[in-house]
Amino acid sequence: EEQWKRVQEKTFAKWINTKLRKAGMEEVAHFYEEAQTGLMFVRLFKALGKPEITHNANPRSRIARMENVTYVLEYIKGQNVRLVNIGSPDIVDGDQKLILGLVWTIISRMSMSEAFDSSCYSIRDDLLAWAQRVTEPYGNVCVRNFTTSWKDGLAFNAVIHRFRPEYINYSELTDADPIQNLEQAFTVAEGKLDIPRLLDAEDLAESVIPDEKSVMTYVFELYKKFKTEESKIASKSTLNVFMHGLDWSVGARNDYAERAKGFLEKKAVLEGKARSAGALYAELLGLVAECEEMNSRLIVESSRLHLLLSDIDDADKLFNLRPFVPPSELALDKVQIDYLSMGIDPDALSCLLAEFSGKDAQAILAQHNACNDFLAMGDKQAQAAQVAGINARLDSCRPAGESKNRLLAGLREIVASKNASLGKFIECDRHHEWVLETAKKLFNLVDVNKSGVITQADCKKIVRSLKHDVGTAVESPAEPITLDVLLRTVSRAFAPIATPAQLRTAFEVLGENGSVRLSEIDNASEYANLGLAGRDSLSYADLAPHISE
Repeated sequence: EEQWKRVQEKTFAKWINTKLRKAGMEEVAHFYEEAQTGLMFVRLFKALGKPEITHNANPRSRIARMENVTYVLEYIKGQNVRLVNIGSPDIVDGDQKLILGLVWTIISRMSMSEAFDSSCYSIRDDLLAWAQRVTEPYGNVCVRNFTTSWKDGLAFNAVIHRFRPEYINYSELTDADPIQNLEQAFTVAEGKLDIPRLLDAEDLAESVIPDEKSVMTYVFELYKKFKTEESKIASKSTLNVFMHGLDWSVGARNDYAERAKGFLEKKAVLEGKARSAGALYAELLGLVAECEEMNSRLIVESSRLHLLLSDIDDADKLFNLRPFVPPSELALDKVQIDYLSMGIDPDALSCLLAEFSGKDAQAILAQHNACNDFLAMGDKQAQAAQVAGINARLDSCRPAGESKNRLLAGLREIVASKNASLGKFIECDRHHEWVLETAKKLFNLVDVNKSGVITQADCKKIVRSLKHDVGTAVESPAEPITLDVLLRTVSRAFAPIATPAQLRTAFEVLGENGSVRLSEIDNASEYANLGLAGRDSLSYADLAPHISE
């Protein structure tokens, strides 16, 4: 007990003096003695920006000291802070344990609570969740409490490195030298970040279990320093994710418009060619019929010419006439004819026409139409069933023509792409369903009395147990937290994309008057579809036309 009292006395005194020093007020030289007069608390409240408390500036008598302390305690109670087993005589008589308890109440309920806007019970959870979130990327740091998790100094260094990597060479740190690690973190925090050295390295490293309240007090100073920056980092991430998605969407819309125009132009050309082909085909059929008719008549005429020449030869012999020899250009071999070839392969023509009208073409076209039904299906499970059916039917197609095989390959590529994107959506939906089911179970466990209502602190704890990277920004509805309210809160916490309200907040955090410099947005120069060239800044109003409220 003596050890933790000694550590708390040093930490709390340093914390108080930091506040007094910043306010230009006299610092505390004798912690317990000045607490007994009540003057230490009076000056502290003034340094914290609280209204000045009525007091005796020179309390020589016990009665005067009792009055001062009573004023202090009444003021604290007036801030809706409950004091348990702490009375004016306890402080005036120098009960060290209760004096430390009173100072801790002021730190936690009148300083920390303003930053977290939560109950004393959940302040620890909020601060611990923040520390866990910040140190999560560091594999050799595991923050589970405000005692042993900080002994080796790595957690302090990790917090600083997360926001100021240029100050800490974290890759060289190990848990082999806790005091050196702690000294480095405290020295950097004090010298570079203006965070007071509230803790001593030896007190942490050499304690079996370091004092929780002292560690919390120091971690809170880190939190205050970096919370705004963390909000900026989170807002920047929110804005970057949205801008990336918006740029893709605008680009995809432009791409759709251009490709659709190209499609319609090519379709018009195709329809023209199809009409020409139809006309040519009809003309071809007529020409083929005419050729066949002429060819048949010429075959008959050829036979008649052969017969006539034979009759002439017979008559010449009968009447002793000189034989008739037709001119060479009219010789018998010249009037010989067979069925002429028109260079048309009837089988090839039949196959070509079957490309447009055969059963294979109709079967593949049916799958093409099924692919086009995706947009009308809002339910992802229905789309997945559609994909499976199309895949099975495409596998059963065995087209003979090259063009149909190319069409088949294109449809398979489309279906495979849709199947991959559906898998991501469905997995996300399954996870969301699991989260909601788990939230229901946790609600029932917390709601022991089956009242149907839980506290805001329990609401935050449930959300954090489901989603580790949710910090103090977890929404705590003012309304009574029923199961429906909890599920809405959980759904918002797990939303993959920022809401319009969160986007507006991101602009407010990152910019002035709601306008953000483009240098704050990663890869802004690459967002060619948003028309940002030549601009220095961006506001929510610029994006509002694209956002569905």
